[in-house]
Parts: sequence; structure tokens; C-alpha cells
Amino acid sequence: MLYIFDIGGVVTSTFDYNQVFKRLGITSEQFYALCKIDDGYFPHGKRDIWEELQCGWLTNDEFWKLFQRTSGIRIDFDYFRLLFHPVLMEDTIEVIRDLKKRDPSCRVIAGTNTIQSHYEIHIERGDYACFDNTYASNKIHLSKPGTDFFKVILEAEGVKPEDAFFTDDKAGNCLAAESLGIKTYCFDNAAGLREKLGLNK
Repeated sequence: MLYIFDIGGVVTSTFDYNQVFKRLGITSEQFYALCKIDDGYFPHGKRDIWEELQCGWLTNDEFWKLFQRTSGIRIDFDYFRLLFHPVLMEDTIEVIRDLKKRDPSCRVIAGTNTIQSHYEIHIERGDYACFDNTYASNKIHLSKPGTDFFKVILEAEGVKPEDAFFTDDKAGNCLAAESLGIKTYCFDNAAGLREKLGLNK
């Protein structure tokens, strides 16, 4: 059995991007609008530098240079790194440990949307250490809720959808996984996940 865990909001605390928007002096709507650039790069629409960052096509430095150029806002720091201080959710880690105890042959992996600086911080802190492998959007160049994100993971792991389980705190990501036949749990808390996985028996 393959168990796929999202990271932010499931294994660690969720990053509050409003901290970044506040430093920039703009709203979230303005931020994402400024990330859509009409520079002729895409013949059928604007390029989305946020999506490019999340899928690893841009480094953080490249992203901020483009964002500064198009927004006119001076960027003094990589705010994504400066303000990112995730807290490990020990009760979820305990669920992962219990899964491995129950079935030592199972695979427990991370499937996460992230960006370069957040990925690096997680590595530095050892937040991925409990997983057999980590599939991060900035490394596989695909992001949730796109179904290709899950297809690549299943292919890499050599697992059929019916033999996989996925948990994420975002309903849209769970629905995308379900559309492929993957069993899911929309994460609310570790106790609910534990019950869904039958670890209380």
C-alpha cells in the first residue's frame, strides 16, 4: 500500500502567505494578479510566474526579480524564506510511525506543492525524514490539483490508484486524487486520519 501525505497543514503548520502580502503592502488578489505577466512568453495568454516558481521553472531569485520588475515594488529579501517557520505536527508523525509498524512493507511518501526556499528549509530541518520518498512540485515540475501530479507519483512508485491513499487539507486536491481512483481523506486533524486508517483498532 502507498500512503501519500501532503506537508503544509498535515505534517507541518501551514504557511500564512498573508505575512508576505503585508510586507509587500498589497492584498493576496493583487499579488496573484501581479504574478500574471503579459510579456509575449506565452502566445495564448499571460505567463504565471507563481505557477512557474511552484513547479520549479523559476528559482526564488528569478521570481523576485521578475516580480519587482512588473510590480514596481522594491524587493529587499526573499520573503518566502525570511517568514517561513513551520511547526512539525507530532501527532501526524505518530500516525506515520504507526502505519509503518502495522505494515512494514508499505510505502509512506510526501506529495507536496512547495517552492524552492520552503523545500530547502524542510530539508535543513529534517521534516521529510519520516518519508520513504518526497515528491515536491518544484522538483517534479507538476502541482496539485493537476491529476498529472498524482499520475507521475503512481508511475514512479509502481502502484495502481486503488492501492494508494492520499491525505491533504485542501478538498480540491483530494477530489483530484479521487478522480483517479485513489482513496483519500480531507485532513482535519490527526485523530480523524488515524480513525480513517483504522489505526485505533
